[in-house]
Amino acid sequence: MMSSDKRCFFALTFADEAKSRLSQERDTLKAHADNGTFTHSENFHLTLEFIGDVASEQLPTLKGLLHELECAPMVLRIDRLGHFNIKGRQLVWLGVAEHPPLMTLQSELRMKLADTPFSPENRSYIPHITLGRHVVLNTRLKALHLEPFTLPVHSIALMESKRVDNKLIYEALEEVLLSP
Repeated sequence: MMSSDKRCFFALTFADEAKSRLSQERDTLKAHADNGTFTHSENFHLTLEFIGDVASEQLPTLKGLLHELECAPMVLRIDRLGHFNIKGRQLVWLGVAEHPPLMTLQSELRMKLADTPFSPENRSYIPHITLGRHVVLNTRLKALHLEPFTLPVHSIALMESKRVDNKLIYEALEEVLLSP
């Protein structure tokens, strides 16, 4: 990766009130974990598509694509806890209930990316919000009770993932607010 490259992804973002609600779920998970790296409140998002390393001169293409997307305001229903095992480590997430407009948006984004030098990921899309990585629970995940709740989406954004002082930070490079 060249120093001017940015590690990018498209995501839905949430307002502070929604991030507070997500923080409550993260803290509940944390209370049942012996170890893990947990998502900072300001970093909560729902990834639509991971892009990877992008040269600065390629950013206008992705920013333009963001503005081409048609995305009406939406409210997501969070209805389950889940996990992915990645190299023997557990990534724990909140799952989003079936929401056709979200799937349409993600599909539209993938189609638009196919017409650019950026290849969309070749795996099925599972909409989720990461609570923690490398999580070692002291109880079974199924034993943790999640009361379903709703989250209004704040914006759709082209995000950069970077480390600052050894802290993972997600920063919006371009953002389109979703207002009713």
